[in-house]
Amino acid sequence: MAENRVKRGDAAKLPLAPLAFRRLTPGGATRITAARLMCGIVALVARPGRFVEADVARAVASIHHRGPDGSGVARVHRNEHWEVFFGHARLSILDLSDAGRQPMVREDRGAIVFNGEIYDHASLRSALVPADWELRSRTDTEVLFASMLESPEAALRAANGMLAVALFDERAERLVLARDRLGKKPLFVYQTEDVLAVASELKCFEALGLKLTLDETGLAHFRWLSYVPGPRSIWRECRKFEPATWASVDLRRPTLGDIEPRSFWDPLGGFTRRFSGSYADAMDQVSSLIDDATRIRLEADVPVGVFLSGGIDSSLIAASVAKQHDKHVRAFVVKAADPRLDESERALATARHLGLDVQVLPLDPARYGPLIDLVPFHFDEPHAASSQIAVMAMSEAAKRHVTVVLTGDGGDELFLGYPWIAHPRTLRVPRGLLARLPGSRVLLRGLRTPGALPAVARLVAALGLEPRSTAKKLRILEDALDLPRSRDVYELFMATRLRSMLSPSDRALLDPRPFFDTVRGAYPGYAWEAAIGRDMFSALSALDTVTYLRDDVLQKVDRGTMAFGLEARSPLLDYRIVELAQSLPTSFKAQRGTFKRILRDLAARVVDPALARRPKSGFGIAEPAGMPAGETPLERWNTLIEARWAARWLPHGSPS
Repeated sequence: MAENRVKRGDAAKLPLAPLAFRRLTPGGATRITAARLMCGIVALVARPGRFVEADVARAVASIHHRGPDGSGVARVHRNEHWEVFFGHARLSILDLSDAGRQPMVREDRGAIVFNGEIYDHASLRSALVPADWELRSRTDTEVLFASMLESPEAALRAANGMLAVALFDERAERLVLARDRLGKKPLFVYQTEDVLAVASELKCFEALGLKLTLDETGLAHFRWLSYVPGPRSIWRECRKFEPATWASVDLRRPTLGDIEPRSFWDPLGGFTRRFSGSYADAMDQVSSLIDDATRIRLEADVPVGVFLSGGIDSSLIAASVAKQHDKHVRAFVVKAADPRLDESERALATARHLGLDVQVLPLDPARYGPLIDLVPFHFDEPHAASSQIAVMAMSEAAKRHVTVVLTGDGGDELFLGYPWIAHPRTLRVPRGLLARLPGSRVLLRGLRTPGALPAVARLVAALGLEPRSTAKKLRILEDALDLPRSRDVYELFMATRLRSMLSPSDRALLDPRPFFDTVRGAYPGYAWEAAIGRDMFSALSALDTVTYLRDDVLQKVDRGTMAFGLEARSPLLDYRIVELAQSLPTSFKAQRGTFKRILRDLAARVVDPALARRPKSGFGIAEPAGMPAGETPLERWNTLIEARWAARWLPHGSPS
């Protein structure tokens, strides 16, 4: 099912990982080193005696798919108030020996469980690791461990990578939590008066036997947007740990108190800067940063590949891979069964032009049904984007050849790649005219009636516009009359269902303010004023970055790849590129109807001039047969996923 916007199984049957149990004993722990690896993590704080290692082992086993190469559980602390357990499921990337096991424990200092990659860990050793720390490995895990014990914020500010981490500081008797700048790696928090649990996936809390209650507001957001925006989750007791923050929990106290995240990076901070060079200078800097971001993401002791479509972003990453002269990196090209969705010939031509080894991954439609069945388990929350099935299908196929893949995610949000970002401005004139026209609402509603709609659709087609979903287009125009600012109109294009199409009960659960104001209120510390002060495009890019990118796209990529133990790395989401992209003048990114201008021109220079002229295209699958009712493909997919999710996660298979 192709998407208009590029979005936008049963746990008991899963194999259980062989678990390595280790108990922290008085007087010290086993000497341990750890490798760089992707994985799943669990950390649990509870009253002494309530849980044992076997409980945490079940939680780790529930995310075995994230770390199929091994696992470990340890009780890392106990005092009169609290007992602390760490668990880890391992996907080995560097140092494939047993030295790579986690939790990593250091006598009299503490312990760490870490999901992610610190790409510049080698250069951080001398700068951040204290002189009195005896290094026992060559890994990023130990660098992060030692430096965060010294200063969590300084370590996180210095690190270039993706991470979700739980660290226990023995000397301070505190638990430290942190998540990477953009939220590439998931981290969920469950908290009651006597339990604090954090994990890579929500299903870990179910495995621990913790109470989970449906958050009706989260479900209403899903019906509206096709995902649950953070920091909310689908369960009342759980929330998403905010990206680019860290928090400290004092375990010397008899009560846990509220977790108060502290920011170590502003996701919109680049808008506070102004790029002063020429367009040619900007192209050179973007190119140089892409090359360096790609270079540091190629390090691995396992096979590495790159997902290559016929589009600009992945082609730029593939071109950068080719520059590194790494002949071991394979380009994976997806061949869709539906010729309307197939870009394999263009991608193959790009790979051959770059001299990359190519592996074609045919997407078998016979696998779509079984993969759809797996969505509720792997995504935990209701999350509906047909491209998630394509991501899962190509990840399943690629895992037979590699353990790490590079992707082109992030280019559209950062460099204004979505042409519909201009729709609010396009509607400004007709919206203004209709607002002054008496009876305009009655007219628009009349045009949506069964008798008038076919003629309107024919007129739309005659104007060269897409005639499908004409009724929704008319409704968008009507709803836009109630929104005072052009940037507020954007939510009508972000939504799967318009607010006016939701049930009255769902509408009542949503913040009545425009979505932009709701998000701005949820993250008041971000540099919103700087983005708004630039222009509408910058404001909407900021909105996309902190909602759609991190709560939809990155979660889709994480769950879709990690479902099969495949690590995805995204060079375009290197924080240095994010900051540079935000600092650039809007004209460098969009000009006279050309979106993602600077990346298009860069692709023409380093790949193929024809690539710069290709229009934006969606990534998805052909719509399966037997879909539920709905005016648009996204609505139908949303309804299907909600029903499958409810059948898996709700006691009676229904929210009611």
